Amino acid sequence: MLCASSAASLLLSAALAAEPLATFECVERLGRDWRRTMLTYPLALDAGKARPGHVRLVDDAGQENLCQLWDLKLHPDGSVATARLSLMAELNKGGSFLYRLLPEKPTLPKAGARVAQPVSAGRNRRSLSLENGLVRIELPTRGDFSSGRPGPLRSFGSATRGQTLTVSSRVWGERPEEMPKAIRSSSTITAEGPLFAEGMVRYEFENGGFYQFTARVIAGDPAVRVDEQFDMKRVGSGKTLQMVFDISDLLGSVYVFWHAPQGRVTGRDEAFEARLAEGGFKTKPYATNAFGSRKLTFDKDLDKVFDVAVWYPWHPAAHYFGLVEARESKLDHEKTNFLAVVPLHAGNWRSAHQHFQTSSLYTRKGNVIELRWPLVAEPHPNTLLHTGEYDPALPLSFVRRQWALVAGPLQYHETLHRFRAEEGYVNLDDYKDWVLDWPADPRVTYPRLVFSKEDVERLKPNLATTPGGDVLGKFLYFNDDDKRREELWKSLTHPSEWSSPLGQTLAGLSRGGDARETTWVSSYRQTQMAGWAGRMDELLSCPKLTDEQRKTLRCHLAALCNLLSEPDFNPRGSMIHLGNPNMPINRFMGLAFAAALIPDHPRAKEWLDVAAKYLRYKLAMNTGPGGAWSELLTYFGASAPHVMQAATVLGRTGRLDDSTARLAAMPARFTLQLLAPKDPRFGVRSLPNWGHEGIDLCTHWLVAAGLMRTLDPDLAKALAWAWDQTGRPMEQHHDAGFAERVIANADLLSQLPAGYVPKALASTWLPGFGAVLRAHAGDPNETFFALRQGYLTSHCDANQGDFIIHAKGAPLSTLSLFGYAIHNDGPFARLARDFGWHNRIRFGARANDGGWPGGGPASQLHAHSFTPSVDYLRGTGDYGPQSWTRQVLFLKGKTAKGPNYFVLRDSFANPEGDAKRLQAKWWYLRTLGKKELVKTNEGGLDYTSPLGPKLHARFLQPANVAAETRDATQSGPMYNRPALCWQKAGSPVLKGKDTSIQVEETISVTAFGPVAAGQDIAVVLYPQAPDEAPPKADPLADGVARITTSEGRDYAFTAREPIKFSDGDIAFAGIAGAIRIYADEVHLIIAEGPGSVSFKGTTLRSPVPAHRVIPVADLAKPATIEVPAPFDRDKRIVNRGSDGLKAWGCDGPYEVTFGPDRITGASGGLGRFLYLTRPAGLDRLPMLVIDGQTFAPGTWGDTLIVPLLPGEHTFEIRALDPPPVWRNWQAWPESP
Repeated sequence: MLCASSAASLLLSAALAAEPLATFECVERLGRDWRRTMLTYPLALDAGKARPGHVRLVDDAGQENLCQLWDLKLHPDGSVATARLSLMAELNKGGSFLYRLLPEKPTLPKAGARVAQPVSAGRNRRSLSLENGLVRIELPTRGDFSSGRPGPLRSFGSATRGQTLTVSSRVWGERPEEMPKAIRSSSTITAEGPLFAEGMVRYEFENGGFYQFTARVIAGDPAVRVDEQFDMKRVGSGKTLQMVFDISDLLGSVYVFWHAPQGRVTGRDEAFEARLAEGGFKTKPYATNAFGSRKLTFDKDLDKVFDVAVWYPWHPAAHYFGLVEARESKLDHEKTNFLAVVPLHAGNWRSAHQHFQTSSLYTRKGNVIELRWPLVAEPHPNTLLHTGEYDPALPLSFVRRQWALVAGPLQYHETLHRFRAEEGYVNLDDYKDWVLDWPADPRVTYPRLVFSKEDVERLKPNLATTPGGDVLGKFLYFNDDDKRREELWKSLTHPSEWSSPLGQTLAGLSRGGDARETTWVSSYRQTQMAGWAGRMDELLSCPKLTDEQRKTLRCHLAALCNLLSEPDFNPRGSMIHLGNPNMPINRFMGLAFAAALIPDHPRAKEWLDVAAKYLRYKLAMNTGPGGAWSELLTYFGASAPHVMQAATVLGRTGRLDDSTARLAAMPARFTLQLLAPKDPRFGVRSLPNWGHEGIDLCTHWLVAAGLMRTLDPDLAKALAWAWDQTGRPMEQHHDAGFAERVIANADLLSQLPAGYVPKALASTWLPGFGAVLRAHAGDPNETFFALRQGYLTSHCDANQGDFIIHAKGAPLSTLSLFGYAIHNDGPFARLARDFGWHNRIRFGARANDGGWPGGGPASQLHAHSFTPSVDYLRGTGDYGPQSWTRQVLFLKGKTAKGPNYFVLRDSFANPEGDAKRLQAKWWYLRTLGKKELVKTNEGGLDYTSPLGPKLHARFLQPANVAAETRDATQSGPMYNRPALCWQKAGSPVLKGKDTSIQVEETISVTAFGPVAAGQDIAVVLYPQAPDEAPPKADPLADGVARITTSEGRDYAFTAREPIKFSDGDIAFAGIAGAIRIYADEVHLIIAEGPGSVSFKGTTLRSPVPAHRVIPVADLAKPATIEVPAPFDRDKRIVNRGSDGLKAWGCDGPYEVTFGPDRITGASGGLGRFLYLTRPAGLDRLPMLVIDGQTFAPGTWGDTLIVPLLPGEHTFEIRALDPPPVWRNWQAWPESP
């Protein structure tokens, strides 16, 4: 007879010797503990290998573990063909597990969750119930899914003795007659075994839609996992059709506690928290503003407690909550009624873009609590301001939610927060599928991100004479230095989120973004953090790395790639708003960097292919025709550089086509065109930070130059020139380590001729942003005027119609040095709020800023023309009872030192023709320095800049106007290259040094007004050198002025509607134009056609903008110059397809054809804006395709704002579909 130990040894030997059906292995490689959770594996077996109920799971010690086969499909002989296998496991730091599935009968008892078979519960009422000794849930076996009727949850509550709190559900519809009619319903036990039981209720509707509610009860777990999937085959308001979960029969005081990011839901009941502490709960760690509590009241018909969200962190919504009914003074763990709701797995939710506002907790009279979830998908927001992405594999009407109902013994934040953070986010069931060790492909060489091994060999011989060679020379691939190699190894394996892929991965798994305690909302700064990628590329190029070191680095890179592509980390398919445009870009693009470093990984192709599609997707979403970027300039550096960096990396992998490369470089050209003249405060050119203001000198120039070296060498050289002109910036928050490497493109500077000025530094229309006017670019006295008016409004103040001026060597009217200058409650913010800020009009009251973004869909530049003599702009915006038109004539001097000045005309009309509704208004001008530098008078002002030059403002209409100037002084930070340039130029510093300083700024704002309702405004703005006299400006008639300068005599004409004017030798008819009389020549200008302009009998007549220079000698023979119509502006062809679709807003020529889900067309003529009705089938964010290139149009509700570029073009407006979204296979059956 064998002894017990011998028998056990034989059993162990037998178990180890048996041929396994499958093995399941995982090694912990990141240095963290993974919470115990249920793991699921796919199983596929040959016929005859195993039969249901005859499999056994053993660990590497031969010990049997509970497992469960479910979702079984059988071979014809009854054996298992495919199944899912689930088991419970945890994984400790540095540990591993190995399980083997054997074709043997299990010996462990079938304990755990069980299914109670349907039983009668009264006449025609049957239920399916699931329970595990802690909680019990009942699902109906049938139902009609009509308003007011019971829903898919008959009851849920604790199975613990003494707890009576229960939940039931019902369907609610605002219009019961519009609810879908159920044609069948069913209840099914979908799984039953020792680990869990699962039941499903499904309703199918006559319109082809369905609703499905699945509940899973796990052995020993008080949390029931709920999975709702439905498609009502329509979209609508989530508040009109809802699933209501009722908690009634409440007898005691009810308290709610919650977690909400950054304290967005406020309140804390200290007495309740003290009772929890007395009951043994740890309350001190949860005394921050991210956690709250309060006592509920039941004195209203329907009273919202708060909204509930699964991910969205920027709204006052709870991310989980618990309810405690305290009938006794002492809270009893076992007997106190308790219920919690915990949203889970944001990456599996669908159509959740408005859930944070339509999923809410309420109280009612009669001690009733309601949790309301929407039962219909909301319409797509249809604006680029919303960055939620839908799942292209599913209809927009499909909705999914995953969440947990928790009952049983009383719980608090310690367990609920951990449950949400570790179970409802990326967990061990995800990690086990990560491939972190794989065979290396010897064909993979380094470096590979910015340049190749071959590039290194080409550059190495000439490094000493290459611009930036001193920077490049420190890299290991040029100089294999042991000390640097060790430093790189140390930093690239350090667990800091800003140092290494390991640190970035660990932070992403356990730490939130700006809301650190909301650990399941990932930081959007992933591409910033991946600034180590260039150093990793460098280290991997080193032949002295050991195999083990290389294996470790590759493991960490793969871990980060897996994390970045986890749906819960980046819930792209959920339609949840992922933040302002820079945030999803920043969250995603680092994946391209990391994946490109391990191109032999089994998933590398998938990661890089999707990254390439995502790159084009984000470019199409955020780039206007002409290159204007959606976030303008304050946040340009937070997003556009990452796009260019990713394009660079993807280009190295062969995934960047020419069209996408050009599109990726267009925002860089946009910033080139916006470059202001040299600012003496910095000693370099700078980018005016339109948006929320501030100063930044970005590092994207040489990145974009690298993209264009071959495709557009001239643009590449211009971008390298811009890098040089902005102080050669090498530091920027979003540089991601590229500046040091793309400095190899600085060799383009050696190809520039002396005195080089890019052609792009010219007057330019930038649809979506506004326009730039420029004269004598490159001269120290260059004149620069930028006007902001357009549909790209992300991260932008209410600044439509605002402008800035640089001239005579200094900024005369400029933006603040500080980002968010007029936000919060600082001196600048108070000045803006109470008095004014932007160079524009305020209507009705000085405190009325016109609203955000201002001007409505009409707020664009609808006309422009540029000539060597005069530039012109006309913009329009709607503000309450008036439409405001701003016209700008820029009259350019013969030289930069001469008279280069502006005539502005602001006119107003009521769209319905009711002039009595027009409001009084104020006209504003913002200047640098204290108000004592501004001298106002009845006719305008004279401003002397603290930097020397002056600005003269002369009101033409009205001739006399009251004025008041106020100023404010504010201090703030300045970083990186701006800080270095500021100090080098000798500008004053309050404190700090190097790349982080504090500076002070004073801004003055002058308000002219009130100007009477119905009165238009015309102003001459004349920049002056310190010793230059102002011009003589004389109003001659409405919209007509004569300005006499040191170079000659100018007549300026501006009007909202066509005017006629004749006086002696001059005559004009039209909207805008000028006559410029010099000693030797006369300029005749029609700035906006049709029009005519005459001097001494010589007439220029044109249907379009035109400019002619007439020598004085030729005036002796008067002539009429007829400019033939280059196109038919009356040609407006609209093929509608259905009623209600229309095109408006501009002249022809254009032809538009409306389709069910798109619009096609062709256009010619001048640059302008066309407005189109959005077809019903175009029910998601559109993109504008011009001649095959993708751009972002403007949207305003059902109105599409379409820039028509000058010349002949074809265009199409169609849906902008996102690239494939990441999915976890466990969460998605073949079909819902």
